[in-house]
Amino acid sequence: MKKLGIGIHNFKMEELEGISFLKDYKIKSFDAVNHQEMEHLPCLFILRDIKDVPKLWNGIQESEFHNPCACFLLLIKEEDFSFVYQACQYKNVFVFHEKEGKEAFKNSLRKAVARLVHLEQIEVGTRQLAEYEYERNRKIMDKLFSYILQKPKEVAVLLPEINNRYGTKLKEHNYEVFVINVNQYEFGGQSSQFHKQVILLALHTLRSAEELIMGFQEPYGMVGILHNKENVRNETRKKEYKLLWRRIKNLKRTYGEFEITVSVGGMVDDIAQVSQSLEEAAFVREYYLTKGKVILFADEIKGIQQDLEHYIPKKKIKELIRLVSLGEVEQVNNWFTHFHRFVEPTFLKYPPAFTKFCWSVCNSLAKNEKIASISTYPEWKLMTIHHIIDGMDRCKKLEEVLLEICHMIKQENEDDENVAAKAIDYMKAHYMEPLNLDSIAEQCGLSTSYFSRKFKEETGENYIDVLTDIRIREAQRLIRTTDLPIGEIVELVGYCDGKHFRRMFQKTTGMRPAEYRKNVKKKN
Repeated sequence: MKKLGIGIHNFKMEELEGISFLKDYKIKSFDAVNHQEMEHLPCLFILRDIKDVPKLWNGIQESEFHNPCACFLLLIKEEDFSFVYQACQYKNVFVFHEKEGKEAFKNSLRKAVARLVHLEQIEVGTRQLAEYEYERNRKIMDKLFSYILQKPKEVAVLLPEINNRYGTKLKEHNYEVFVINVNQYEFGGQSSQFHKQVILLALHTLRSAEELIMGFQEPYGMVGILHNKENVRNETRKKEYKLLWRRIKNLKRTYGEFEITVSVGGMVDDIAQVSQSLEEAAFVREYYLTKGKVILFADEIKGIQQDLEHYIPKKKIKELIRLVSLGEVEQVNNWFTHFHRFVEPTFLKYPPAFTKFCWSVCNSLAKNEKIASISTYPEWKLMTIHHIIDGMDRCKKLEEVLLEICHMIKQENEDDENVAAKAIDYMKAHYMEPLNLDSIAEQCGLSTSYFSRKFKEETGENYIDVLTDIRIREAQRLIRTTDLPIGEIVELVGYCDGKHFRRMFQKTTGMRPAEYRKNVKKKN
């Protein structure tokens, strides 16, 4: 039995009793004003005595936008030529004068239902065609999707050839990237049907786009590269994204409850800049944490974009990687204790910092030879971190993985003398002396070239960067806790050139020594 939704306004369902052709349908009635949950059904709206005519036409346009299988039967008591004339502008709107009687009403109703059946056939055909095109072009689109993300500049040069080969309508301008994240379903082989349904819904819903290419991209999620028509209205785009979110959410009838966010990057003028739009879409998703929105647009928060270093200095991340590479479990624990207490709360002012922080740490880990050489390097665990939507949960998971790596390295270090650890202990004890590469390598019993390579392999940093960090930290402590002249502190921390010390101090702390002391006194 076919299903039919009937939305009513100032109309009683009892008035449909005795109409034989409706017996072929399983009817679900609902309030015509609140019909968003009925978008999955063919719907007939029977509306009587509409007072606000402009609102009526707007409502009809909105309903047709959300549900292509929708027809409207307007019941009027008095003749109104302008009203009827305007109704004729809509193919899916029928007008009935109630004075014409019951039989005439049945005929009007039959015409509306017949039109609805026709619309449903068109919709089914459109979906079948979309599914056919999806199956036929899936491998081609996957290849083109990867090509655009990995080599966008080459794609920009080869656009005519690409369009000719793949039958696409790509042009040089007006691109934006959106990211769909679902917390319960992985967009991979395990959920291929869900993956397919999401793509088909996007192709069916984002109709104002000239071209849409979708695929899965680690660690973002389901990514769509959308080429907009030049005259598309911003309001239309946003309405389509909201409709897409609602339609994907309706898949809960098949796949169970899940949370979903749709984040949209800024519009870029050139296809070569799609990675910029993708990055914006990934970062804007973080605002879901504090704003509670499920559809997010980068252009709505452009005014508050900031760098990660505004919240946590690069040297702190370098320090974390160094501690992990040395297997310093206790010190890594201390690092995260400080992070969760003082740094993480500031991320809530700029939620994309959660993603940027995790990305920065993971990239640094991958570049560190000591960590990357672990035989059981938990690369897959690091990748799963990026699928966690809540930023605080993501940071806690990152901490767990880093401590796991720490224990692995500590175990290896027990079997193999750690050159970097020995060198750092020596630098901490002798930082006030005129240390150099030769003297430190000699203390470790190694040649300078081997020591330098081994130190970089184990820590990811050069020895001079670590030595500078130790000296500047000690200088900060002396400035905070003593009234010693800056010139004397320069010598106490192992520098013989005051100008060089001041330059390194400012590079590390962002302030000159005198300015740092002034700020400390002001806070005290």
